[in-house]
Formats: sequence, structure tokens, C-alpha cells
Amino acid sequence: MVKKEKNLTDSAHKFKINPPLAELLEKITFDSSRKLAFSPRLPELHNIHIFRRNEIEYRAVPNIHGYYVLWICLSGTGQLLVDGAHLELHANESTLVLPGQPHIRLPDSRKRRVSWLLLRFESSDKGWFTGFRNARIRLTREALQQLERLLEFYFRRTDPLAMSSCGASLQILLAELLAGSNPPGDNLQEVPLTSASYIRELCELMMQMPPVKDPFKIVAARKNVTPEYLHVLFRRKTGQTSRDFMARQKLNLAQHLLANSELTVSEIALRCGFSGIYPFSRFFKNRCKVSPSSYRKEKKH
Repeated sequence: MVKKEKNLTDSAHKFKINPPLAELLEKITFDSSRKLAFSPRLPELHNIHIFRRNEIEYRAVPNIHGYYVLWICLSGTGQLLVDGAHLELHANESTLVLPGQPHIRLPDSRKRRVSWLLLRFESSDKGWFTGFRNARIRLTREALQQLERLLEFYFRRTDPLAMSSCGASLQILLAELLAGSNPPGDNLQEVPLTSASYIRELCELMMQMPPVKDPFKIVAARKNVTPEYLHVLFRRKTGQTSRDFMARQKLNLAQHLLANSELTVSEIALRCGFSGIYPFSRFFKNRCKVSPSSYRKEKKH
């Protein structure tokens, strides 16, 4: 049975509305008191930075930091490993990496070129973003229109009004994306048994904290290959040794925890896989030229 449209007759012109909308309109009162008004709860955003990335030469670089980063795949098929979940993003798909989430771009087995748009920002309203965790989100027409507005304001950011509008546009874009996000369970992809799948499993193990002992032996046993073969393959595909990879991963985590947590330096040392504070301090000072305590003071002020 087709539902008939109702007429709203309180004005000079009749306004035809569908039954669902009519039911909602019946709930609206005639009280114009401002006490009944409310403001939508959107996150406050700071330090917005938008940039592009084209993957021609792939180099695996693990990352952990205090920013939110919205990854939007513009073309090709991108592979991301975020907090242990493998996300395969096609053109017009996106995901939001949260502060403190270990993440890395993975090599594609078909060596297809991938173009990314990255929107990086900060926010103190952490609870608002929980629905984005490990979700793959398709950009709707409305989201793409909002992205266009955001970019227009971003390129006029020397204008104070445009700066405010840029933040507001990003808020609305995130709200559009959150409304269309998929459950995380739908995003896990199976990678064919190729060299790319070997690299993926190695990265999954090496990005755990504290580090897994002998990840190359574990993957070699799973794949029925030798650890030596995996070491050669890893260096050929990522452009770095496993030792360099792990050092970068430990340093990223240490910098993030020193700047954003209340853990003691000794606790951070153990969290990063060191036996104690002295080898950790020596490792950190060799790479950052300052002690962990000095680095924390600098970032906290």
C-alpha cells in the first residue's frame, strides 16, 4: 500500500510532505525558548596540515605519533597496516589513523602506483573519534563536496575567516565520514601468498610492542622458507634492514610516550623492549642528541 502524502496547512501555501517527515514534524513544539536549543557536539581541531603522497618508490617506514591522520586514496589501491589490522583502500576510500596507533604503508604485490591525500590535525576530544578505529570509509558525494570546500578554504588560510571555515569544513567532513563508516570486521583483507604477504606478516610482528622475539624465524616457519631469505627479501622490498626498521619503530614509540604519557622513563624503556633505563637512554641520545628526560621537558613546554 502506497502511503499518501500529508499537507501542512498552517501557512498560505500548502507544503506536501511524506508520512515519516510528517511524524517528525508533529514532535516539534511551538516553543521558541532558547533554553531548548543545543549545539551539535563536534571535535575541536587544531594545526591542520594537508599534503599529497605518491608512491612510486616504496620504502617501509613505521610510524607512531600524536596526530590524527585521515588517509584518502585518490587513485590506485593502497595497503595500510594500522594497529595490526590490514586495510586495503581503493580510490575514494579513506581511513583515520588515531594518535598512538602504529601504522605503516605496505608494498603492493602488483606494484601499482598509489596516490594519497593526507589530512593531519590535532584534537583534545579523543572520545569523539573512537568510531573511526580501523574503519574503511567510502567517500559519499556529500563528503567529496565537503572536501572540495575544505580545500578551497585551506588555500586561503592567510584569511582569518577562511582559517575558521577550514576547521569547520573538516569537522563536517569527519561527521559525514563517521556516519558512513563500516564495521572494522568488514575491512580485513586477505593478501595472496606473495612476497608482499611475507613483508606484511613481518611488519605485523615487528610493530608489536614490546617487540616479538625472532620475527623472521616465526614467519620463516609459517611460510616454509629460510630466515636468511626473508632478511634479503625485506631489505630488497623496503630499502632498509630489519635492524634499522626496529630502531625506527622503537624511537617512534619512545618519542610518542615521552611527549604524550605520564609513564616514567624506566617504564617507557621497558615498553619499548629495552632491558633497563641505561641502554634505552644511550639508544635515545645517540639518535636524538638529547636525553629522554630533556626531550620530555622540551615537548611538555
